[in-house]
Amino acid sequence: MNLVRRNRNFRLYLLARCITALTLAIGPTVMAFAVLRVDHSVGAVATVVTASQLPIMVFVLIGGVLGDRYGRMSMLAGANVISGLSQIAMMVLLLTGTATVTTLAVAAAVGGMATAVALPAGGGFVAQIVAPAEVGQAQALLSVTRTTLMVVGAAAGGVMVGFLGTAPALLVNGLLYAASAPLLMMVVAPGGSRAVCSSLAGSLRDGWQEFWGHRWLTVTLAQTLVYSVCVAAGFQVLGPAVASQRLDGAAGLGLLMAARALGSVVGAVMAMRARSMRLYPAQAGLAVQAAILALMGLSAPFTVLLVAIAAEGVASEYFQVVWQTNIQLRIDVDMLSRVTSYPTLVNYGSTPLASALVVLAHRHLSYGGVFLLLAVFTLCATLTTIASPSVRKLGTAQLVMEHQSQEEVV
Repeated sequence: MNLVRRNRNFRLYLLARCITALTLAIGPTVMAFAVLRVDHSVGAVATVVTASQLPIMVFVLIGGVLGDRYGRMSMLAGANVISGLSQIAMMVLLLTGTATVTTLAVAAAVGGMATAVALPAGGGFVAQIVAPAEVGQAQALLSVTRTTLMVVGAAAGGVMVGFLGTAPALLVNGLLYAASAPLLMMVVAPGGSRAVCSSLAGSLRDGWQEFWGHRWLTVTLAQTLVYSVCVAAGFQVLGPAVASQRLDGAAGLGLLMAARALGSVVGAVMAMRARSMRLYPAQAGLAVQAAILALMGLSAPFTVLLVAIAAEGVASEYFQVVWQTNIQLRIDVDMLSRVTSYPTLVNYGSTPLASALVVLAHRHLSYGGVFLLLAVFTLCATLTTIASPSVRKLGTAQLVMEHQSQEEVV
């Protein structure tokens, strides 16, 4: 916590990101109930959710360009204000009786476009306000608070709808979004050279070349794509169906997800205390996912699943912190938003890919067979990644810090 006390810029940024994490957790629950007030169908909810997610996948690479081209602080603050306004617009639509699935989807799409700008802008911000030796600690603190508040926020969304009603809950969430903007505008971050390309296409090309030029990054992102798709397929798509058969329903699945969230907090704390941020061991740890997927496929006892999924949460969050730390330290600050937009694209694109994979696989396999297939995929991806020379030769982040310090002395 010394970093929080000593670094005013990071303290403001951390507080702003805590507020944003809370709104991101509250938003889906409140938005779903807003749609159900208009149309009591799962299809209507799916339509609005898709409208909020699709712009992120379409525009996130452009958001990376904007983050690198203009001040990340201003972009992030402006995006949060727009997201807040989209929530308030939904409230107005409900209160005036003009809400339809289409109008709610449009408001959700505006919020999604703002998120497409905010995510890469935030992803490239830490290296600007924190000393190289403290990047790992900063990423771990952000991870701990985000994971904790996502759990709290999901519950808070339901409580707010129950006690306040849907429209007031939308208003509160919109105001919370806006409340983060002044905090971000108070952050003083040194700018880079910000060499602006003459065209959007040129900026996108430069970002791709920077991303593709780091083989360790492309290999790790490929592993992350497989990992994310398998997680989404196993627990978002298959999970509810399996829970109704042998996990005591939604309560059992919820308990598993709570165990994974707790493991994620532990993993972030471990990363905070780690003396080395070497990527290779963190990547190898993702093999734990193969174990939990295999156990799900083999109908292991519930207590065994709880322990395994908690361990998977530890490994997953530890990897995320180490990976983000390496990106912050090894990528030029003027390229960070464009480079981090690719992992963001993978994260948001994994769910539709997972749904397609499950539909295709379940035509030929049972639920258990699909889980075992997912376990094989994730294990092969992990083994392939850690066998890559570009990954195995990658030194620790601590060595990078020492190298940077030596250059500054020279």
